[in-house]
Amino acid sequence: MSSAATPDVASAAARLRALLGDRLHEPGEPGFDTATRLWNAAVDSQPALVAHCLDADEVAAAVRVAARCHLPVSVRSGGHDWAGRALRDGGLVLDLTGLHAVRVDPDSCTVTVAGGASAADLLAAAAPYDLVVPTGVVRDVGMAGLTLAGGYGPLCGRFGLALDNLLGAEVVLADGRRVTADPRHDAELYWALRGGGGNVGVVTELRYRAHRLPAVLAGMIMFALAEAPAVLRGYAALLADAPDELTVMAGFLPGPAGEPVVSCARSTAARTWTPAARGWTGCGRWAPRWSTRSTRCRTRTRCACSTAEWSTVTTTCCVPAGCQRSPTARWTRWSTPPGRSPRRSPRWPCTTSTARPPGSGSATRRSACAPSTC
Repeated sequence: MSSAATPDVASAAARLRALLGDRLHEPGEPGFDTATRLWNAAVDSQPALVAHCLDADEVAAAVRVAARCHLPVSVRSGGHDWAGRALRDGGLVLDLTGLHAVRVDPDSCTVTVAGGASAADLLAAAAPYDLVVPTGVVRDVGMAGLTLAGGYGPLCGRFGLALDNLLGAEVVLADGRRVTADPRHDAELYWALRGGGGNVGVVTELRYRAHRLPAVLAGMIMFALAEAPAVLRGYAALLADAPDELTVMAGFLPGPAGEPVVSCARSTAARTWTPAARGWTGCGRWAPRWSTRSTRCRTRTRCACSTAEWSTVTTTCCVPAGCQRSPTARWTRWSTPPGRSPRRSPRWPCTTSTARPPGSGSATRRSACAPSTC
């Protein structure tokens, strides 16, 4: 948003001061440096004015002032854009950090966020309902900027990019009009917001499709730079057969001492239920919560197992009939004789068996049922 005419900064400052009071920041005033501080400290652009808006009406009014006074406009949400496009030399910055409200509708599985809401704002509001929306990997990133740029993050393998989950948006156009963009209203603008282009307006609200997900298993592993060829080949081989629930992001980062390292950040967005809810027999009310993992049933549905199975902890697991477990699976039975280790086999058929009631709270007795063929 810019104009070829000479910017009238003084007139714009007077009009915006009448509208915003001390929420208009000019160079040299308290609050200006904070309002123009970005994640990428190398960005040194110097805007003429920063308008700290609190609602969409103020955004629209500020846009009209900028158009009348021929000021170029930029928009700051989270301030994490690596290129620093939140700041425009000699222009007006619309600071949306005051618009951070989040509304969650658990019945329709939708989440609506204001234009300045961060990933942390969204996730904190959705967590009590076991709902998630795909976000980035940094909590302070603004959802508007993230989404309009695509929105790649730890849940994209299962739920897609953030923009894939964008159901609609409220937008202030260059002339100050407020419009709704979704499949039924201004479909071309909706298309543009979801990857069709940029500089189409100021997004003051976004509505997302949310997904039920009680837990995510995530972590990062760093390798020495010399190991990069082997690590990246293994990374490619892993992803070739990985389930959608597993997202792995690999790249080069500075290590603990500043040395270059290869990093692999992994997240598993696993479904969780009680086995009884899936109609599996013998699990009873003592059953832990189960998660789908990388093994598949012969019927091409997911097998279910406890997350502890993939750690060094030996545990048991409820599984549907007809599944095949991976060679790394470890099982214990209720009837394992004292002193004997659990049996292991490259391929065990998975069947359900009736559970014995838990005993005095030992680790194995907390599990509810085990494959009958272990």
